[in-house]
Parts: sequence; structure tokens; C-alpha cells
Amino acid sequence: MTKTVFAHTPPGADFPPYVNLSRQDGAAYTLTVRSKGNGGRDTAAIELSPEAVEALSTAALADLHQEPAAPVVTDEMVGRFLCWPLPPDFAPDCGISFTRSPHAGMNPTGTNLLHYGQAKAMLEHVLGVAP
Repeated sequence: MTKTVFAHTPPGADFPPYVNLSRQDGAAYTLTVRSKGNGGRDTAAIELSPEAVEALSTAALADLHQEPAAPVVTDEMVGRFLCWPLPPDFAPDCGISFTRSPHAGMNPTGTNLLHYGQAKAMLEHVLGVAP
């Protein structure tokens, strides 16, 4: 079942523009828009994750109230960190040893350092975002 979260169609004659944000049974959100006129043929839709909807909402409210937007840690941010290749000068401390592989492409990435929850907590700490 599709749930409309938000819809707006300004008053107008034939084929006014509209925007609709909906979600089907806990799936990703769908943002659908239509431009004014042209027989209603100019429509587009994009799928948004809950994190993207939250970031969009936060940014829009901050702009509306002329406040700086609070940063939001997204799954994409955590994933990008977790697959970041370790730099050539990576040198762990506290007695941890690391021997770089002599084979190209065989060195660990951030995935080997922290799991998803730890990486998300680290990014929230860096950005000053409460978990």
C-alpha cells in the first residue's frame, strides 16, 4: 500500500505542476514531480533513502529558519569510509603491527579497521552529531 507523505499542487488550470513524496510499505521514498502544462507529460521520479529524506528535510528547515543545517551521517558516508584504501604511509601505533602486501591491490581498506556501527559512531563524533 502506498502512503502519501506530502503532496502539493498549486491552484491552476490544465495540468498544474505538482510534487509528491510517497512511500510503499516501508520501502524507499519516491519523490515525483510534474512541470506546469505540456499536457502533464513532463514528469520525473526519484527514489530516496530515509537518510536522504531526513537530510533534505533538515536542510530545507534550516534554510527556512535561516539556520545552519545540522550535518547528517548517511549510509553512503559510512560506506565510503569503510572502503577507503589505506594511505601508503599508514603506520598504526600502540604495538599494532602491519606489513604491507607486495602485491598491488592487496592492501586492506577501512573495512578492516572498524565495523559499520563503529564507523558511523566515529563520523557522528567528527561531525558533532548526536547518535
